[in-house]
Amino acid sequence: MAGACVLLVVNRSDLSGAGDAPYIRVLPWVVLAVFLVGMAVALVLRSRRPLVYARLGQFEVTT
Repeated sequence: MAGACVLLVVNRSDLSGAGDAPYIRVLPWVVLAVFLVGMAVALVLRSRRPLVYARLGQFEVTT
Protein backbone atom coordinates (compact mmCIF):
# COMPACT_ATOMS: atom_id res chain seq x y z
CA MET A 1 0.00 0.00 0.00
CA ALA A 2 2.79 2.41 0.87
CA GLY A 3 4.59 1.63 -2.39
CA ALA A 4 1.43 2.23 -4.38
CA CYS A 5 0.93 5.58 -2.64
CA VAL A 6 4.50 6.63 -3.40
CA LEU A 7 4.09 5.71 -7.06
CA LEU A 8 0.79 7.56 -7.16
CA VAL A 9 2.31 10.76 -5.79
CA VAL A 10 5.49 10.59 -7.89
CA ASN A 11 3.69 9.86 -11.16
CA ARG A 12 0.51 11.87 -10.67
CA SER A 13 1.35 14.32 -13.47
CA ASP A 14 1.55 11.42 -15.93
CA LEU A 15 -1.77 9.91 -14.87
CA SER A 16 -3.96 12.08 -17.02
CA GLY A 17 -1.68 14.55 -18.73
CA ALA A 18 -3.15 17.21 -16.46
CA GLY A 19 -1.03 17.15 -13.32
CA ASP A 20 -2.61 20.33 -12.00
CA ALA A 21 -6.18 19.04 -12.21
CA PRO A 22 -7.90 19.09 -8.81
CA TYR A 23 -8.78 15.39 -8.85
CA ILE A 24 -5.15 14.48 -9.51
CA ARG A 25 -3.96 16.61 -6.59
CA VAL A 26 -6.59 15.09 -4.25
CA LEU A 27 -6.18 11.45 -5.30
CA PRO A 28 -3.19 10.60 -3.03
CA TRP A 29 -5.04 12.04 -0.04
CA VAL A 30 -8.11 9.95 -0.83
CA VAL A 31 -5.96 6.82 -0.87
CA LEU A 32 -4.40 7.80 2.46
CA ALA A 33 -7.81 8.55 3.98
CA VAL A 34 -9.22 5.18 2.90
CA PHE A 35 -6.19 3.44 4.39
CA LEU A 36 -6.53 5.29 7.71
CA VAL A 37 -10.27 4.63 7.94
CA GLY A 38 -9.65 0.94 7.27
CA MET A 39 -7.04 0.81 10.02
CA ALA A 40 -9.41 2.55 12.45
CA VAL A 41 -12.23 0.12 11.66
CA ALA A 42 -9.87 -2.83 12.14
CA LEU A 43 -8.71 -1.52 15.51
CA VAL A 44 -12.28 -0.95 16.70
CA LEU A 45 -13.32 -4.42 15.55
CA ARG A 46 -10.30 -5.98 17.23
CA SER A 47 -11.14 -4.40 20.57
CA ARG A 48 -14.96 -4.54 20.55
CA ARG A 49 -15.78 -7.58 18.42
CA PRO A 50 -12.79 -9.95 18.44
CA LEU A 51 -14.71 -12.84 16.85
CA VAL A 52 -15.65 -10.70 13.85
CA TYR A 53 -12.06 -9.44 13.61
CA ALA A 54 -10.71 -13.01 13.74
CA ARG A 55 -12.92 -13.98 10.80
CA LEU A 56 -11.78 -11.13 8.53
CA GLY A 57 -10.35 -12.49 5.32
CA GLN A 58 -12.03 -15.86 5.72
CA PHE A 59 -15.13 -17.09 3.99
CA GLU A 60 -17.30 -20.14 4.03
CA VAL A 61 -18.93 -21.67 1.02
CA THR A 62 -22.42 -22.88 1.82
CA THR A 63 -24.25 -25.10 -0.61
